[in-house]
Amino acid sequence: MVRSEGNSRWLSKKAKSLAVHDSMVTMIYHRTAVIVLNWNGLKDTVECLESLRRITYPDYQVLVVDNGSTGDDAKVLRERFGDYIHIIENERNYGFAEGNNIGMRYALAKLDPGYLLLLNNDITVEPNFLTELVIAAESDARVGLLGPLIYDYYKPNVVRGTGHGQRISWWKGTTIGIMSRKLKDRTRGMLEADCIEGSCMLIPRRVLEEVGMLDQEYFAYWEETDWCVRIRAADYKVCCVLGSKIWHKVQPFSANSNKLYYFLRNNILFMRKNADKRHLGFFLIYFFCVSLPLWCFKPFLAHPLGTIRAVAKALLWNIGHQPMKCQ
Repeated sequence: MVRSEGNSRWLSKKAKSLAVHDSMVTMIYHRTAVIVLNWNGLKDTVECLESLRRITYPDYQVLVVDNGSTGDDAKVLRERFGDYIHIIENERNYGFAEGNNIGMRYALAKLDPGYLLLLNNDITVEPNFLTELVIAAESDARVGLLGPLIYDYYKPNVVRGTGHGQRISWWKGTTIGIMSRKLKDRTRGMLEADCIEGSCMLIPRRVLEEVGMLDQEYFAYWEETDWCVRIRAADYKVCCVLGSKIWHKVQPFSANSNKLYYFLRNNILFMRKNADKRHLGFFLIYFFCVSLPLWCFKPFLAHPLGTIRAVAKALLWNIGHQPMKCQ
């Protein structure tokens, strides 16, 4: 059962638009639903929401999806933030993909947004980050998914390796951060990419309704890359907006066997769903000869039996499952 609470501060069911005149240009600020997924991350979520409170965008609503946290996260958030947020309480952890899907369904049904923003709870934002994203989206109807420039929370002046967006290597089944000296002093405009980080993604409602939501089959890892591929296949662009800035608390990939299982399982699933036969064949060779040893080396040293089980489980899952068609 999913439990939800509304937000009393919004008086109209219809999306509110504000026309702001700046340098003779009329900007329409469409209502944006900001969806923050929480799973046993109360401290990070509080910091994220406090940073959102300082943003300059005039028409947004915040929806926190508590994804089956074991503590009193939802209660604490409700008491601290009151009617600033909507809260959905899931009875269990549905994973990143379906957890966000639950939030997007609620937003579409109850909040009537023109845009939806998926935001990790371990993010802090610059006050104008959402304004910059929406301005960029409004400037080009062919842009279907947008992300900000992503900095390292622990090194605030350092852009993450994947912070400008990423290219997909179809031969290797990997993503590579877009790095260029030309970007060093560039602070405005958009940079087109194959995919962007899933930590912050803005999608227009019309694109979401055309392409569909995240593929719940992934549960966690690679779902945002799959979404980007589907959006690009529908003839939309995926872009990083250089004038929008956030800070992400990125943690090194741990030796957790459950995380390793989903990452490896979904790497194969992603390629099975999206690669052609040539690329898939080469990928499988590269996966077993290069990727698998690299990803498993440190986890194996820490937890050899757990690592072996995770790899076997990931391979067996792919042998026994056909990729589902995403709705």
